[in-house]
Amino acid sequence: MRRYIRLRFRAFTLLEVMVALLVISGGIILFQLLSQNLTSQLKVQMESPETKWVLLASQLETELSKGDWVKVENNQIYYRDGKDIRRLAFYKKRGDLRKTDQWGQGYAPLVYGLEDFQVESAGKDVLLTFRFKGGLERRLLFHDETKV
Repeated sequence: MRRYIRLRFRAFTLLEVMVALLVISGGIILFQLLSQNLTSQLKVQMESPETKWVLLASQLETELSKGDWVKVENNQIYYRDGKDIRRLAFYKKRGDLRKTDQWGQGYAPLVYGLEDFQVESAGKDVLLTFRFKGGLERRLLFHDETKV
């Protein structure tokens, strides 16, 4: 004679499944809102002239401190980077500050959105004045210890 054994499996009810889906969808929506908020804050910070200034000052300090000054003329800086002579020049038409070689070949923009750029040289000191579109004006003073 056959005996049938009745096995009982515990299963999810429809209510439990609905609650789980509600929790998962709420978490996904919350994650999406937080990531959109973070993206908009980063976009605002990256577009601000103050952020451009901090990055430019750091980059110029690194770039100019590893080389020797050659000369400053016509609102341009010529400096030696290893065996090559590099030039920092402002292109008003495009509103950017570029790093090129001494003949103007190459294109390595350091910053966009400049309205004006001035270079003044006095002995060992070089004063760079930047005016960004929007009115922000900053000055950066470099002192070259190797120049006599």
